Parts: sequence; structure tokens; C-alpha cells
Amino acid sequence: MGLVLAATAVVAGCNSDPVVWPVSGDAAGDWTNLQATYGPRIRAEDGEYEFKRGIDIDVPERTDVHAIASGTVQIIEQFAQGGGMRVQVAHDGFYSNYLHLLTVDAKVGDLVDPGDTIGTSGTSEDLRPHLYFEIRKPGTEVVDCVHPFRILPYYDRGAPTLVLDNVDTTIPTAPKVTVHVVVRNRELDLVRISASTFEAPREAILDGLSPMSEQRWQMEDWNREKTGNATDTMALDDPAPNGIEVKPALFDNVSTEQTIAFTFTKLVGPTDTSHLRLRVEAEDISGNVAVLIGP
Repeated sequence: MGLVLAATAVVAGCNSDPVVWPVSGDAAGDWTNLQATYGPRIRAEDGEYEFKRGIDIDVPERTDVHAIASGTVQIIEQFAQGGGMRVQVAHDGFYSNYLHLLTVDAKVGDLVDPGDTIGTSGTSEDLRPHLYFEIRKPGTEVVDCVHPFRILPYYDRGAPTLVLDNVDTTIPTAPKVTVHVVVRNRELDLVRISASTFEAPREAILDGLSPMSEQRWQMEDWNREKTGNATDTMALDDPAPNGIEVKPALFDNVSTEQTIAFTFTKLVGPTDTSHLRLRVEAEDISGNVAVLIGP
């Protein structure tokens, strides 16, 4: 599939209003500068496991930061948890957040258009220069953070890649299934994965059959489950929510792809392992679905 702008490119403000990226100030994006994307990750600097509620854009200190869409500046405050200032802009149905700002060139109540400069980038508390950017929808709090690609324009090149790594049938009726999902660095748009088990012979078609069990992981739901209030940190102490182990590989601004391994630990299988069949699905923001049938 060729490079196409996803339908999310024009949903801010009025329906015809453009949406731009916060550093480049245009729809082409800040792809080459992405240090981290929305979702689970292992931090390169210290190996800590966390859930990223926005994206890190790797830019030098004092780089201009732009409003992504038409809106009203709603909050300007010191960002206590991570250094620098935070600016929140209210749009039609969502809020954009710009964090670790060194300077702010706007006032609360200012009306902004796409591409207007609202400040300059700074550093986080670990002195790493970058812009941290979030989309919150429908509310204004951390629990409302959704994948920024639901609003920002991005290049949709089809469904993620799914690979079956292992099926552990040591306990036949409780198989553990490990798969990994790969998305390319200009997409980074995974939002859902599920695994289902069936009792059926190898030659059987699974469509229309009732599964024995199913486990589902939805990225934005996980944020809502894990976020108790606006002061929560991104660090997580449970890498296996609801019995699904989530193990992201390291990703930074030179990575060509993002890889996350998922192990489903609460599936049900038949006593005869030769009749264990699997269906795994991975879905991206644009609705593209990769399907894997196994083993």
C-alpha cells in the first residue's frame, strides 16, 4: 500500500480545519524525530517499564512549538512532574497538550490557528531536550489521553504485522500463546490485539465457530484502567494486565519499527492439543486488521 494520509488528518476544530504537527507546523509530520510513541515502552535511558500517554518529539532546546489546530489556550502552568511548562489548548471535542516548554508565547484565552507558535521546546527533568505532546479526549485529564494519531495526520500503510512466537501447551487446557506485533516507524498506530482459542481439526474453517475463550487488550482502555487521577506517573508495576503480558522492545528516533510481544496467559484449550486452533487479531487506528490463524 502506498503512503496515504489517514482520515484523522482533518478532524480538529471545524470539520474542514487542517491539523498540523506541533514541531514542523505542517501535515507532513515530525516522523524522523519521534523518540517514543503512545503505549507501553521500555525507557532507553534507564530500562524502566512505563505506559506512554503521548509522544516524545526529539528536538533541540528553543525549537518553536506550534498549535496543531484551531482552538483556545486553556491552561498555562509549570509542569511539576517533568520539568518546563505545560500548555493546554481546547479544540472542538478534544484537547492538545504541549509539555516541557521552555518559554510560552501565548496567554490563557488566546485564540490560535493551526501552525501558530505557542512557545519553544525545553528539556525534561532528566535534561533531555524534547517536546512531549498529548491528545486528551473527551476530557482534560490524564485518564482521557488517547493515541495522538487519532487527531494528527499520519501515513497509513496497512495492517500491522503479526508473528506467532510460541504456543505453550504444557497444560493443554490452559495454553499460553505468545505473539509479537510489528508496526513501521511512520505508523506506530497499534490500538488493539486479541487472541481466541477454538477446538477444531486443522482443516476446519474457524469463521462461524464459537471460541472456547478470548482475551483482548485495548491500548487506550489500558490507560483508563491504570490511571487513577491526574497526578499518576507513567511508570507501571504490572506488565501483565488482565493476564496478558505486554513486553515492548526498545524504540527510539533511529528505530525502523516498533515491536511489542504479547503473551496471553488466561486462554482455555481442549484436552487434545491436536485440536487447538488459534485466531489472533491486531488492529490499528485506521481499522486495518491483521489476522493470524494457528498453530
